[in-house]
Amino acid sequence: LPNIGTHDREKITCEFTPTQFDLIVRDFNGKSYRLFKDNLDNDIDTAKSKYIVKADKIVVKLGKKKGEYGSSYESWTDLTSKKKKKKSGNKEDPAAGIMDLMKDMYDSG
Repeated sequence: LPNIGTHDREKITCEFTPTQFDLIVRDFNGKSYRLFKDNLDNDIDTAKSKYIVKADKIVVKLGKKKGEYGSSYESWTDLTSKKKKKKSGNKEDPAAGIMDLMKDMYDSG
């Protein structure tokens, strides 16, 4: 966005949750802009995530969360996941995972 750095900072907002972010630019040259990404490939750390307004662009920095074992960060290959995330609150039986794999293979051809 050319000359976005001169725009009123109060009209630029970005809201972060662990699985999505929503960047909104209101009333810039008579238009409003929105960048909304949900179903992120991995969860993000909302406290470390931020956005920076530069002269001609807005940079969104997503803070990574440490992996399941807490020793290192997970590798991201895509920004958003192709599959919907399942809630990790309850443990499923192992056979259900195999059935899901077979169903995915059948659906994708």
